[in-house]
Amino acid sequence: MVFKLKKYFIIFTLATTVFGLFCMNQVRGEEPGEETLDGVLTYSKDMLIGKKSIPNSVNKVVIKKNVKVTGSFFVPADRKTKIAFEGEDRETSVIEGNQNTGFSWEQNSAFCINSNIQCEIKNLTSLNPRGYHVRGKEGGTQTVTKVNFIDKKQHYETNGFGGNAKVNCTNSYFDTYDDVFVIVSHGNYIGDCTIIHNKNGAPFQMGWGTQNIGSAKIRNVTVKQNAAQYNSGVISWNQKTFNEFSSRTLDIQGLKVTKSSGGSDGPVYQMGTYNNKVNNAKVTIENFSGYKDRVKKFNGSTGVFDWK
Repeated sequence: MVFKLKKYFIIFTLATTVFGLFCMNQVRGEEPGEETLDGVLTYSKDMLIGKKSIPNSVNKVVIKKNVKVTGSFFVPADRKTKIAFEGEDRETSVIEGNQNTGFSWEQNSAFCINSNIQCEIKNLTSLNPRGYHVRGKEGGTQTVTKVNFIDKKQHYETNGFGGNAKVNCTNSYFDTYDDVFVIVSHGNYIGDCTIIHNKNGAPFQMGWGTQNIGSAKIRNVTVKQNAAQYNSGVISWNQKTFNEFSSRTLDIQGLKVTKSSGGSDGPVYQMGTYNNKVNNAKVTIENFSGYKDRVKKFNGSTGVFDWK
């Protein structure tokens, strides 16, 4: 009898120990369908997440097939290790932006990476953020592949990327209503992407303010112009707020500019806007000489495009 009791006690102790270890590695969110296991945060049902701050213990966020989470993923400034966001299905794994909150870049960008780390985003759809689709921090890198960036609500502040981080983007689709790529850091790469050029914003924006540097390699990109008129060109430098010389370099090997059935042929290269001028600036275009007849300058802008 004593032996049996000891045997049952040992079995009970082992069982509770294993269960305890399991619970330490599996922390459920406030709702069913949000689960963290071994450093992977997984969403398996539709839910509102608000501004979801990703803890340092999480190294990957997964959105399952046929799941839409509504809100913003926020990575705090104290994070030192890389983070990955991945969808199980490119079309149906969706992060949709907040619509009913007071505006802030943190709350209203789909991905707000507030640390200069490496961030990977792949195989999902980012839908209708009021701010950036991806906002990074200077010194960080965003590596993006097989992602749809779409704004169906026509928010004129919905950018593709921002925040001065380096971007490496391939095999992705953009249909937004503000700038897509802002070239204000070195080492950007954009390859095998399709960009819908709507009335507001530029597919490739050289800057709006005091940024002094920027370069990118552009490979096999198609831009489809989709408006009757445009506030920005395909490659556009809309504003420069300092007098010192500033330059950008674009190495282009494959850029095709077309138009939709309702679109018109807008400028491909643009300096300034209806309200701004850009002086003492140069964009060097390497390995590409297409569309040189589609240059537009506003307000007496003296900035130049130089084809090499």
